Amino acid sequence: MFSSFPAPGGKVPLWAIFLLTILGDLPDLGAAPIERRQPEHGARDPADNQFGQGIALSSRYLAAGSKEEIERPETLFGNVKVFDARTGRLIRTFYPSDPNGGFGSAIALSGRRILIGASLTDLTARGAAFLYDIPTGRQIAKLTSPNAANFDRMGAAVAMDGNYAVVGCTGDAGLVGAAFVYDVRNGELLHELRADIPGSHFGTSVAVCGRFALIGASDEEGGDDRGSVYLFDLETGEEMEKLNPPDPADFDYFGDQVALSSRFLVVGVPRKDGSAGAVYVWDLRTGVGPIKFSAPPNSGAGRFGSSVAVSGSMALIGYEWGDDYHGSAVLMELPSGNVIDTLSASSGAQFVNYGLHVALCGDRAAVSAEREDVEANDSGGVYVYENLGRPLPVMTIAASGDAAPGVPDTIFRQFRRPALSSTGEYSFEGFLVGPGTAGGGNRGLWSDYFTGFDVVARTRELVPALGDGVFLGNAFQPIQNASPDHLVFSAVLGGRGVNGSNRRAILGDVAGSVMPVLRDGDTIPEFGGAQLQRWLNFKYDEVKASVPVRLRRRVADGVTVANDSGLLTINSGDQVVNSAFREGDAAPGGNDFRQFLPRVARSGDDLIFTTYTTPPGGGRPSLEAFSGLSGNASTVQSLIRQGDEVPGLDPGQTIRTIAGEAGSGLIRAFVRGPGITGRNNEILWHEPTDSVVLQKGQSILANDGIGRAELVVQRILGFWEVEAGGVVALVRFRGPGVNPGNDVALIFGYRGAEWNFRLMVREGDLICGCESTRIRAIQRVGADNAGGNYAVQVSLTGSPRENQALLSKHVGIKERYLPVVLRKGIRFELEAGPSTLRSILFEAIRERTGAMATGGASVVAEEGSVIATLRLDRGERRLVLDQLLSM
Repeated sequence: MFSSFPAPGGKVPLWAIFLLTILGDLPDLGAAPIERRQPEHGARDPADNQFGQGIALSSRYLAAGSKEEIERPETLFGNVKVFDARTGRLIRTFYPSDPNGGFGSAIALSGRRILIGASLTDLTARGAAFLYDIPTGRQIAKLTSPNAANFDRMGAAVAMDGNYAVVGCTGDAGLVGAAFVYDVRNGELLHELRADIPGSHFGTSVAVCGRFALIGASDEEGGDDRGSVYLFDLETGEEMEKLNPPDPADFDYFGDQVALSSRFLVVGVPRKDGSAGAVYVWDLRTGVGPIKFSAPPNSGAGRFGSSVAVSGSMALIGYEWGDDYHGSAVLMELPSGNVIDTLSASSGAQFVNYGLHVALCGDRAAVSAEREDVEANDSGGVYVYENLGRPLPVMTIAASGDAAPGVPDTIFRQFRRPALSSTGEYSFEGFLVGPGTAGGGNRGLWSDYFTGFDVVARTRELVPALGDGVFLGNAFQPIQNASPDHLVFSAVLGGRGVNGSNRRAILGDVAGSVMPVLRDGDTIPEFGGAQLQRWLNFKYDEVKASVPVRLRRRVADGVTVANDSGLLTINSGDQVVNSAFREGDAAPGGNDFRQFLPRVARSGDDLIFTTYTTPPGGGRPSLEAFSGLSGNASTVQSLIRQGDEVPGLDPGQTIRTIAGEAGSGLIRAFVRGPGITGRNNEILWHEPTDSVVLQKGQSILANDGIGRAELVVQRILGFWEVEAGGVVALVRFRGPGVNPGNDVALIFGYRGAEWNFRLMVREGDLICGCESTRIRAIQRVGADNAGGNYAVQVSLTGSPRENQALLSKHVGIKERYLPVVLRKGIRFELEAGPSTLRSILFEAIRERTGAMATGGASVVAEEGSVIATLRLDRGERRLVLDQLLSM
């Protein structure tokens, strides 16, 4: 990134200081995490309570278990205290309803609920877990094994997110182990998860993220106690994957500790490598893993990985015996493993089990020291850390206040219309301030296409290829850069000889020089020397720009109302016209071209467009869609025409109008005929398979939170085609259980014997984390032009400070987890100090027809990168690139 203070010799020019104070206050210098020790409140005798024997953390609450014995009237073992996570104020204390419980050794928080494990409940340690409502203190349910037996130790591990609670039961069926899944709304048992391997201790550890659960079986696999981890789908109860390390060894107990986020799967193995310990990480978004992070060298038997927690791209790893038995907790960035900070107890005591239990939520962490002696012998304590800084998990291209490359004495003020090529090269429009903007040069176009990050074009800049004295005006839109070798953009011109008939141009940056591709007023030899009145739109891919045009009606040129429109495909490198179709000419399929619509779509070298046609000799015009190779007119063929019967629909049901097109043959159309009403009159038709992909009124069977539901398509809002013939649609549903909070979804269709669908993202879906949050609305969807990568900007339920996120994924990853790239409200440690993400601007393009990924500009690259603009503290804007393949 360029320096925020551009000046020779490192001095800050006065104009830059002045402008930065206008843009926002000068940044903070940064701050270390703030430590607060949370003692046990209200204990009659704190000695031997081991406060912190279990902990959990959310954005609102901190919960910690104590072994305190209470006479009520029989002896009750253990309690859990819930505090305000920010202030440390004691909110409520929960006591067990049964004796001999080990109550509070395992705790989970989600929303206003708390789940407390009590693995020693009953005299023979059958165990149980207790579910409470925190504000009221009401017990919602006591969760027990459906086939309880002595020494089951039900509740040895617990986890909860959204509507799901998972309770480990390591002694089930003679140490085979199990994990039981419950509905937190009523305590109903939903699934019994098992591995059915003798002595595996399945359920040793559990973690939940949305609809997925991670279950450790630390005594399983191959030799003696090597261990395994299982990933389950909680909606179906099905095992999705079994995970093992690449370097298994006896007595590793792999799976002893687990954590799960929307993107990362983390396994702590504190007894690995002679109890030096290790942590293994899988990146669920990229499929990379396992990545092994070993204990620091020469650290002895420190038990790195004694506990693990993950929040966003940050993990907290307990290191119980590290630092010469003082213990520590290592805060690291994922997936790199870079250490952000190392936390330790301010008491400085040894052998206090600091790091045996850790919790992480946003920029707050909790670490227990259950054998600390501050209040009394083994009284325990919990350390809370605020203002944890994490690196920004994306690459900064430019920030407001940065020097603008190629334009001396200017800095960036803001950014608009970013775009990516298929291979991830970026371009964007930047707005400038500073002395260098004198004369009107306050906007420009930047990219990293040729010689690194540099200016491509700038307002008021002369363009010799357009004529003497012709300069670029104040508009650069749209930017089209699907090719990794060429950048194409449009501009309004000014200067000598420029008037209303020739002021708009499509330009290309060819090897660093701005060259004209097409300009209003140009003479078109392929159209008999007719003059271009106006280009209407353009899509660009594979160095070719496809442009619907209007010709100037002039008798001398033979241009009339009957032949004044057409479609050109032009090579942006040499400005050669590769193909030309004109109104009045013969069209493929036997009809004649009539009026061309101002829309076109590209997918690689494939071209798809719609025009009016008539039979030879005349007749009523009808819409007709065509496709073929963009540079070869002989390959273009008719796809479907208004009035045609639709393959896959009933006889007599015909195309009423063609409403949009995408890919190489995906058509959105409205139909009419017998049985067609306003509730089923819209379709997506796929020419490569000659079939109807999706129809308004169609039912789709989908998992809906807990259980399965039949969802009826009410409206098709958006659509695009992906490689290998898949189709993605943004739809609105109706039907039982559908409401304004869950009626819009992104679905993926794939062809077998018939079209099948699965939900990818739906309003109402859970965004897993330390606080149960759901998608309130799908705001914008962006996709690459072929590869199947997509990103979704969503608004979220919950606090307005954290109610927006950017998700990204590939359609080929069928599991319905939602990897979060960025989320509003997260605090990042930047070059000049800490700053909080205030909003995300994801400028995805969906055309009025609903078509997406139609060629040209995209905010998602085929290799998976995503580009967006962030607003942070003090009004700072950052243009960032999420480089998926570099992670």
